[in-house]
Amino acid sequence: MGGIAEVCTLQPYRRMGIATRLLRDMIRLMIRKKFPVSMLYGRDTFYRRVGYERAMVVHWVRAPRQVLPGYAERQNMRDFEMADLPAVMKAYDLTYGRRSCAMTRNEVHWKVRILGRSRVRVYDRAGIKGYYAYNARDEKVNGGTRKVLFVEEAGFRGPEAIRGIIGDLGRFEDCEIIAYGGPPGDKILGGLSVPGSSVSVGFSGMFRVNDVMATLESLRNEFAGFRGKLALRVRDDVIPGNSGAFTIDGSGSETAISRGEPADGCQWLDVDIRELSQLVPGTLSVAHLASIGKIAFSSGKALSLAERLFPARCPFQPSLDHF
Repeated sequence: MGGIAEVCTLQPYRRMGIATRLLRDMIRLMIRKKFPVSMLYGRDTFYRRVGYERAMVVHWVRAPRQVLPGYAERQNMRDFEMADLPAVMKAYDLTYGRRSCAMTRNEVHWKVRILGRSRVRVYDRAGIKGYYAYNARDEKVNGGTRKVLFVEEAGFRGPEAIRGIIGDLGRFEDCEIIAYGGPPGDKILGGLSVPGSSVSVGFSGMFRVNDVMATLESLRNEFAGFRGKLALRVRDDVIPGNSGAFTIDGSGSETAISRGEPADGCQWLDVDIRELSQLVPGTLSVAHLASIGKIAFSSGKALSLAERLFPARCPFQPSLDHF
């Protein structure tokens, strides 16, 4: 996966198409460097021009600290020590590794990117079974300020660790609010949904399929067991090489992926690169996109085949990995 971190143009030269041209060049560069997909964080209207689409649905909860349940498991929480890192990395992998778009982290990434930007608490009972990374910030409100504790991410193995994390958040007596964002169904979200809390729903990162053929090839293991034949008719107004048909054929012993449609015909799905960039990470289901007229299809069978290839998931990337 590639990423675009910053895009800016000097003020006298804006609205001349410079940034748009730069982004088009960057997508081509990522294709040459064999990054089949990419992500960024920015304004919908601008990045949608070059084929990016919103990929992450995020539920934000803000809970009053003083009403958080004081679970007994909080007594097993303590500050992180460097010897805890292997176990914390495992807890992250168990929690976020099952989510589409989460970053794969090595030890260097952890030490520089995560531990260098946040503080960490761990749940330790006969071994590390959970952790959370956090930062406290001042927030302006009603002409004054209040302190908010932002839980940047939380990894856990089992309900005990979840209760320990939630109970431990009550110890930050100088913070009025505990804030946390996660995908739909996140268990920490559920635990923080206490009386007086507020929940809002929004979109986060944007995703793009840079190279359709390479992306489908990278999903070959995900397609294992697929039975049927479906042609994706893709339209990409930025990268001409992505436009055309791509057939996924699961009628043999192994799933075959090829350019073009078979001469004898098959079920097909017609999709713009922007909608494909929501199907691949699983942001929106095939049925939902069809219901709002975003994709065309040959029959109900085509939708059924596409749903097997691109199941709806919960793509999410914790804030410490935003680039």
